Amino acid sequence: MQPWAAARYGLDPAALARSRAPAVLLGSPDEMRDQLLARRETLGVSYFSLADSFMETLAPVVERLAGR
Repeated sequence: MQPWAAARYGLDPAALARSRAPAVLLGSPDEMRDQLLARRETLGVSYFSLADSFMETLAPVVERLAGR
């Protein structure tokens, strides 16, 4: 989470992580892939957006999702 977003919206990233909020991804690229696949299955979420500052970090996750 971007620090400015946390401050602007009064969010606590640690609390969001503890609550397993759908907007938070944690872990290795494989674990993040599994989280996204589970969210698609249980919540029907198949699209997400992110700040460009996270693109490099999530590139390996996107690779693992290709074709799924």
